[in-house]
Amino acid sequence: MELKAACVIGWPVEHSRSPLIHTYWLRQLGITADYRREAVPPDRLAEFVAHLGDRGYVGANVTVPHKEAVMRLSRPDALAQAVGAANTLWFEDGVLRATNTDVEGFVASLDAAVPAWSAGLDTFVSSTAASIALPRCGRGSATPSCRPPGRNATTYWRVPDCW
Repeated sequence: MELKAACVIGWPVEHSRSPLIHTYWLRQLGITADYRREAVPPDRLAEFVAHLGDRGYVGANVTVPHKEAVMRLSRPDALAQAVGAANTLWFEDGVLRATNTDVEGFVASLDAAVPAWSAGLDTFVSSTAASIALPRCGRGSATPSCRPPGRNATTYWRVPDCW
């Protein structure tokens, strides 16, 4: 039996804690698989994704700066299309599919937090996910209260007390 593997794709990617987190849960759940980092420069992304399965991967997580670019290289679901970015890739019936789990992650964080809070989001795409997540789950809306220049600058959001 061939070892199944997944990876996180980014540039740079050395900072990613995904291998630590996913390897922990693979072991906890008794799943025999491997999870790796793949440093993929933007000019090699299309080739890397086109051969993801040939490299032995059943799927991948995607981090900066590739979240928007993988949309053109896969079949994104409605959520990824709404956000305009994908952070998860997998094969389904031989087709590379994509979604965005930032929305659910953001909502889960809100559910665990106290009502009326503000949060710093580390990428434009994540803040876009937040702006889609809140109305989608019937929790009001988020508006930027401070956004320094640059797409990857931290964006601070003030979330109204809508609980």
